[in-house]
Amino acid sequence: VYIEEVSATPPGSSSNNYDYITLYNSTDKPVSLAGCGLAKSQDKKYEFGDVTIGAGERLTVYASGGAPKNAVRGSIYLPYKLSVSGECLELRDAEGELWDIFETGKLRTGVTAVRKEGERVYRSGGSSYTGYTAVPEVSSEGGYTEAGTGITVKVPDGARVYYTTDGSAPDADSPEYTGAIRVEHSCVLKFVAIAEGRLASDTVTRTFLVEEKHDIPVVCISGDPAGYFSKESGIFSMGNNPGEGPMYRGANFWKDWERASTIEYYTVDGRRGVEFDADIKIHGNYSRALEQKSIAVLLRGDYGQSRVTYPFFDGNPVVTQGSFVLRSGGQDQIRTKLRDAFIAKAVKDVMNVTVMDAAPCALYINGEYYGLYFIREKLNEDYFETHYGIERESLDIIKANTTVLCGSISDYNKLFRYVEQNDMAQKENYEYFCSMVDIESMTDWWIIQTWFGNTDIDNVKIFRDSAGGKWKWALFDMDLALLRKDYNAVDKMYHDTYGTGRTVSAALISNLLRNPDYREKFIERYSFCVNTVLNPERLYGILNAMTAQIENEISRQAQITQTLTVSKWNSCITALEDILLARTENTALYMQRVFGLSADEAAELFRPEYDAGALKRHTPQ
Repeated sequence: VYIEEVSATPPGSSSNNYDYITLYNSTDKPVSLAGCGLAKSQDKKYEFGDVTIGAGERLTVYASGGAPKNAVRGSIYLPYKLSVSGECLELRDAEGELWDIFETGKLRTGVTAVRKEGERVYRSGGSSYTGYTAVPEVSSEGGYTEAGTGITVKVPDGARVYYTTDGSAPDADSPEYTGAIRVEHSCVLKFVAIAEGRLASDTVTRTFLVEEKHDIPVVCISGDPAGYFSKESGIFSMGNNPGEGPMYRGANFWKDWERASTIEYYTVDGRRGVEFDADIKIHGNYSRALEQKSIAVLLRGDYGQSRVTYPFFDGNPVVTQGSFVLRSGGQDQIRTKLRDAFIAKAVKDVMNVTVMDAAPCALYINGEYYGLYFIREKLNEDYFETHYGIERESLDIIKANTTVLCGSISDYNKLFRYVEQNDMAQKENYEYFCSMVDIESMTDWWIIQTWFGNTDIDNVKIFRDSAGGKWKWALFDMDLALLRKDYNAVDKMYHDTYGTGRTVSAALISNLLRNPDYREKFIERYSFCVNTVLNPERLYGILNAMTAQIENEISRQAQITQTLTVSKWNSCITALEDILLARTENTALYMQRVFGLSADEAAELFRPEYDAGALKRHTPQ
């Protein structure tokens, strides 16, 4: 019995479409596999039960990573999956003697590794191939390029090279490379080599920027233009039946469509930092209907890597991402584009909430400039695994008190009912709550929401490690904060419900504030934060640095957008500075009203020391 065929990326979209391994009994007698092991490593192996392969028959087993929910009775599901980059598989008998060893080599969607007359070949579309064509060598790494530069390619022996200029994947029907290609304007070139009897090479992607250099890194996305922009299937498109504005709920950009893409990252000085293939899709909620769409970048094992390791964020110890977001600024893209990123940076590492790091970039799609974006971490399973070490199997993520994003909501609902049904002023009830919830995290989340005056306060995400961890709060989507000088968000903590449509319950914080000890701690913590981390001198310093970093990009952004001019952006930054000062001055009054403090108490607690005249204000260039 030997390993005959292996697929790591079977074609199609069936929910039963798993990686598979086919075993073949080449003898003229039935062979029992009882006790035999099929492994890809010492800790990734499967032991067969009472299974027999008939003479000249085959057995296909599925490398699904365990039994799926829709398991088919009688099928065998292995506890591991297969990598497209290649696996060394071993089949051993019950005594550990090696029956067969098979190295799959690299695999692709629709390509299987097959043993034929003792040799490994690749099968695709009914044809067999001896291997892959060598990758063509391109004379430039891409990035900033002078107009008229000739791009040359070293063609592999015995092969021909084909290329495209529109972002689509090249094949044998694309133009053939015959000599230097002159780059006269920004564009994306993709090359593939094809030789007789071999599979096509990997595609080589290079985006060339015939542009004045940006002051920030550049991210280039390329892929099939129809999948991006056509009415029929374009994810950025209104589509054929968008429906009524302003939300256009029937538009393509509301569909949960993904598009295969290549991502290139170039540093500020123009060096090629990293390149990888991934799926992209439109990200966000109401901001989908705005001019610039946010984009989720999702790495997949089918493309050869499920994570990318690169330091996109200065100072962040986590440099491996399974996904991230290219954020347009959300609903703040018509004002400053940086509100959410600024607030995240203002509280990162100094307050007890989880935040998504941010780094500005200039975005190009298929060689065309698409404006100023921010690379943002994505609050999903990968994030909590890399930042907190929480395994996916024990991760619970709840949004807006009701929506399960991962895991289970059962324990959270029990906690919610407990708080509603028990007096939190009682010591034992309060202590039980504190045993389930990271009280510092919940406290700081509410301080951030109320001090920054978030008018879209229903953006709530809480998470925990169900294997003994407490519930913690994560910060996201603060685009509609810092819009008003006189907005008293502190009283939201005493409302029964809040947020859009008043669908989010404030029961946890409102009931907890009935406990006099917690109430005192909350006021003390609020006072500390207002006087230190939320001090205008510190916040102005952070805001100054961020505006200086993107200021020159705004003038380029303004050339492609209808909603944000340079003068409007300057005015919005000035308004943001004014609002920050007003929030500082009004905090004492809001806390006095909501918590029944005396004027003297409020003034003593919430009067940060700073020199208003020394604050560095934004000066338009």
